[in-house]
Amino acid sequence: MILEAALLGLLVGLFAKGSFRSIAHKRFRHLWLVFVSIAAQVAVSSGGVERFLLSPGADGSPPLLTDETLPLVGFALLRYVPLALFLLLNVAKPGLRLVLAGSVLNAAVILANGGRMPVGPALARYGQEAVDRVLASPDYRYAPDGAPLGFLGDLLPVRLVSPYMVSAGDFAIALGAFLFAWYLVRRPRPARLQAASGRTRRVA
Repeated sequence: MILEAALLGLLVGLFAKGSFRSIAHKRFRHLWLVFVSIAAQVAVSSGGVERFLLSPGADGSPPLLTDETLPLVGFALLRYVPLALFLLLNVAKPGLRLVLAGSVLNAAVILANGGRMPVGPALARYGQEAVDRVLASPDYRYAPDGAPLGFLGDLLPVRLVSPYMVSAGDFAIALGAFLFAWYLVRRPRPARLQAASGRTRRVA
């Protein structure tokens, strides 16, 4: 849903006489934090980090961690803290307040559930295969009987390009992503372009 909302924002911006060239005029503080968050997301979602920590050594030595001591909460913090810092530093950009609010809601329920997003009983509408995928995922836990802060979990089934579950935080992030994507392709106002040009000349 978030990706679809962002794409819709781009299309609306382009139909409103926006341009992809406008993105080059947008400036962000500490953009590298986004890439740190993405790298952490890929590492954890792939299961590679978890398998490495839980696998015994080649010489038969015990694994570094066990299921009981696996710091999933720490992994969740590694994924969300850099993103939250980026959003805070750039919160004045259109849509990012909503993205930050939604991210805080999602992070709260994930941290309350040991680093995994709880998925509600409505998941069963998609069949046992969908339930099995969630059960095997390092990012989610199937919680048909409730979970800590479960009202913030993935409770609502949505069918767009493909069926999936969404949370209240996801809705806020999706709306923010729509506004931010529209902002990215929006043409800068002439006064802003002149001001930016003036700053460039002074720096030069």
